[in-house]
Amino acid sequence: AVGSRARVSREAERRPASRRAEEKRFAFDRVFGPDATQSDVYAEVSPLVVGALDGFSACVFAYGQTGSGKTHTMGGAVDGAADRTDAARGVNERALVELFDAAEARKEGALLLEEAAVFTIGVEMREIYNERVRDLLVPAEKEDAWKGGATGARMPDVSARRAASAKSSQKAEEEDEFSATRVTVRDAAHALEVMAEGASRRVSAETALNERSSRSHSVVTIYVEGVYVASGARVAGRLHLVDLAGSERVSRSEAAGDRLKEAQHINKSLSALGDVVAALLEKRAHVPFRNSKLTRLLADSLGGDAKVALLAHLAPEPASQ
Repeated sequence: AVGSRARVSREAERRPASRRAEEKRFAFDRVFGPDATQSDVYAEVSPLVVGALDGFSACVFAYGQTGSGKTHTMGGAVDGAADRTDAARGVNERALVELFDAAEARKEGALLLEEAAVFTIGVEMREIYNERVRDLLVPAEKEDAWKGGATGARMPDVSARRAASAKSSQKAEEEDEFSATRVTVRDAAHALEVMAEGASRRVSAETALNERSSRSHSVVTIYVEGVYVASGARVAGRLHLVDLAGSERVSRSEAAGDRLKEAQHINKSLSALGDVVAALLEKRAHVPFRNSKLTRLLADSLGGDAKVALLAHLAPEPASQ
């Protein structure tokens, strides 16, 4: 729900007696109802996506409880299906298509009074599972033959450059935890092939609330590097597309064992993200980026001139109100 200064209040009769006196108020820039389309939602975040071509950083988050539709919004109705309709496509796919279309237009100098530019687009995919960062573009068996999709080429190895630097071993080790395979993609179709391969490695499991619940935060990072032909000026932007793991009440999800451990890590990292957002909004001197792996990974795209959009998902059943 991204909405026009809307107030969302809980109906007293649907809450436990001990909480009926409470009223929650939320303000949104836009609210999407059940009849809203994937295209309607994407139109709200499109300016952040295109901003990467101008050198800006941005984050788009899908947030909400497990089973509320976050992965549908970001990945589409049938992730990776070649025959799905345009209406089913999610934010990730629409963002890549728009980026390549806009980059091609600028390459031809087709925009009014704009100098022609040539762009290179790279993709990284990570998941954060139980506070561990995992590169989704590296097969479990780490086959040397895999190059991103069928024919993609890797961008220069970031971790190798870090290893050759003069940083302290502790800091180098810490940063290497967040390094990932960056694949240079030639067009939107190739990018989607790479992303489908990475998405297939994401951790999911069944809970009482969702038969295929994502148990990790998925972070797709798109890097845009451009050179303006006449002046030689360079720009570099990045876009994080984040499908957050679902927040959940253990009493309702009936999580136990590994599922319980996952739920605890998920809820803790979501609280840390909330603390960072609150600190940035209140312009505090200290922003607790280091309190979770998620906020450390996204630190360079949350503050300063970066743009952030949060797509808050609300489950429709009365028990979730």
